Amino acid sequence: MKKIFTCTAAVALAAVCAVGVAGCSTGSKGLTPDTGLTGGVAATVNGAEIPEDTITRQINTQRINAEAEDDDAWAEYLHNMSSTPSKQRDDALEVLIDRELVKQFAGDEDCAATDEEIQEQVDKVRANYSSDEAWQEALEGSNYADEQAYRDQLSYSIAYQKLEDKFTEEANVEDATLIEQAQTKLADAAGTTMRRSSHILFEEDDQEKAQEVLDKLKSGELDFAEAAKENSTDTGSAQEGGDVGWDGMTTFVEEYQNALDGLQVGEMTELVPSQYGYHIIKCTDIAEVPATITSVDQVPSDIMDDIRTEASSTQTSERMESWLDEKQEASEVVINDMPENVPYNVDMSAYETEEEENAEDEAANEELVDNVEGVADDVDAAAADAEGGATDAEPVEGEAGAEDAGATDAGATDAAAKDEGEADASQG
Repeated sequence: MKKIFTCTAAVALAAVCAVGVAGCSTGSKGLTPDTGLTGGVAATVNGAEIPEDTITRQINTQRINAEAEDDDAWAEYLHNMSSTPSKQRDDALEVLIDRELVKQFAGDEDCAATDEEIQEQVDKVRANYSSDEAWQEALEGSNYADEQAYRDQLSYSIAYQKLEDKFTEEANVEDATLIEQAQTKLADAAGTTMRRSSHILFEEDDQEKAQEVLDKLKSGELDFAEAAKENSTDTGSAQEGGDVGWDGMTTFVEEYQNALDGLQVGEMTELVPSQYGYHIIKCTDIAEVPATITSVDQVPSDIMDDIRTEASSTQTSERMESWLDEKQEASEVVINDMPENVPYNVDMSAYETEEEENAEDEAANEELVDNVEGVADDVDAAAADAEGGATDAEPVEGEAGAEDAGATDAGATDAAAKDEGEADASQG
């Protein structure tokens, strides 16, 4: 991989799909996406430029949405997010570099966005606006300089979706993996009988209505799923016909669980009071879970379908990441330094902890030691070079030569004395 960094932050890859056009973003204090644009190029991917202003617009919009337009508020927001201005820029670059790689290499997998697909999406969204002026305003409000910028985004998002679909189709999760994940997912239910159920919930002061619905269910006048959609105050399960899943994977209040334990498939309870009101509970399925799962057939099909979907999704994500890594290896990514005058580059020193300050001091000390050691090494090297040169040089005439000769004689005298002393010691 040819990757050139002119800043210290490493760049990873992430993927984001966005094909819609949102409303205009303007802060209450006047901050807009275009505030403080500096121009310039943040990075290049195989020569394709990522404008610095694209990052600034994104971060300005983030500040507006976070109500952190004031510099002090923005610094506090970054601190609370364990972030910094430079990290915000790096995070934005991750997405933009990823986008560029997808646009450049999706064609390798026959997944590039076609002109027809892009036009179809533009026409679909453009139809929501009554005039060219309204359309342009919507584009600018969504941080697109013009329609071409929106088309560029569509080129990425359509290609990314195609790649994801392709890798999902190619996913092949082995049964061994599914069994392992099922064993983990059903660990609490191992060796037990699980029941799947649906319920209709009524407020505690609606007992009379609850009883009326129950009577109609018993007589067959009402369908349970339809009655749940029309009457249940548990809005989450109501849209699913009252389905709340398996008790081995969900924790119910004691009254609910006790009533469910006595049901067979298709059976229904009387009114079951709990802290939430009155329940009408129906058992819709039963499964015996072995202590050790050895086959996918031992797991209820709906649970196994969910496990298979999750495993396939994980495999798809890993394949996408691997694909992007391969393309990045073949790419040259050049990242330029963050301009000091971008509007989101605020002073964060007020939030430095004593630990962070000590870490900075320690790093500075290490750098100082390294510099001193480097100078010492240079001096030693120079001295060695000088010594070698003196050995090879011709005798120097004159006073300086005499001094050098004297030094040599003194050295010889010291050496002789040392040898003599060592000889005496040896004899002694």
